[in-house]
Amino acid sequence: MGLFLWAVNSMEEVPIVCSPRIAAQEGENAISFLTVCCDRWSCYRVLAQAFGQVDEVADFTALRGYTGPATSVVVDGRAANNDGGGGIFVQNGTCGTSNDDDGVVIVQGASPHHCWYRQFSGPVHLAWYGVADGNSTTCLPDLRPFSCYADTQVAAALAAAAVSSGLGGDGGVVTDGRAIVLSASMELPSDQYFSCAGPVGGERKQLPLDSNDPYYLVPHAVVLRPGYPIVRDAHSLLEHCLLRPSWYYDALTALANTSGGPTTRALIDDIEHKFTGTATVCGGVDSTGAPNVNGEACDMKDVMIVGFDTCDDTSNSPRAVLQNVKFDCNIGEALHANGGGMSLRDANVHNFIEALMHGDSPSGGPDLSISEIPISSIKEDTTNTNHEVP
Repeated sequence: MGLFLWAVNSMEEVPIVCSPRIAAQEGENAISFLTVCCDRWSCYRVLAQAFGQVDEVADFTALRGYTGPATSVVVDGRAANNDGGGGIFVQNGTCGTSNDDDGVVIVQGASPHHCWYRQFSGPVHLAWYGVADGNSTTCLPDLRPFSCYADTQVAAALAAAAVSSGLGGDGGVVTDGRAIVLSASMELPSDQYFSCAGPVGGERKQLPLDSNDPYYLVPHAVVLRPGYPIVRDAHSLLEHCLLRPSWYYDALTALANTSGGPTTRALIDDIEHKFTGTATVCGGVDSTGAPNVNGEACDMKDVMIVGFDTCDDTSNSPRAVLQNVKFDCNIGEALHANGGGMSLRDANVHNFIEALMHGDSPSGGPDLSISEIPISSIKEDTTNTNHEVP
């Protein structure tokens, strides 16, 4: 293979049409023939196809039904060409059909149930699992079809990321900037991360600085039902996400259709009275307030949370770092038995929803460079039995 790649780099391109059939006809001369008629990846694929090493199929359905001789298969997409779910899969033994996770592991439908493993490095991408766009017109309303929820795909992606960690993967799951909707609590396991950032070179913040769009149109979002928080285990990281409640779109749409528009004091108060539930939690305490769940180093970075009663409830979380977080909740940060070991860096509490409804959000959107109400320190309030930081 090294000789072949050297030949590709050293030979001038010749306008000859390549195909596995022509390459096979060339026999022993196939390598020299292919080096002058296609680029490195195409040559490799065509040559491998010619000798039965690699094949190409359209989608996951075709891969599950594949019975050819190749042990490596290029899949064009999970359901359609270039839909973000395609990739290279390598066959390695047989396994039960229950091992098929519909993203990283695909199992042949018929006996002997060959197991196909996606080849990748870095994080697991939710696009591989076909998650629905939470900002689509179908998935925005609170009364949305079940197909909009990404719980099954997120759980499968986190499980695959955990297995791949140390084998080329890094334990992370990324949404690639797509908004997702969850129907139940999501657990972010220890030693893993979940990122809502866009792809490399794409927008990594919650909104471009010049945007005044309502928060329900923001990509990089995780839409949560009140009462079903993201649970961050010890030594985990949640980053580049906007967490918003599932009712937000319906409430804002209803207010927009109300006489006078959504900018009056009474209407703004009405939507802010809907704040309920907790967006994310870390660690835990028992009924006496004593620590019982380890939340050490359950970090958050570049996260904005709007529309909940409590943005973050952190307990027993020494060495946790919350960096560049922005809160619009009745309670920004609730602390229990923390021991004073958590660090807040660039944390801001502000009425972001209200400001945006007025159309006067400072700096144009949630990624603010001006601190309206910065949290500069945390200390225990002995008069507050809940130890809450508003």
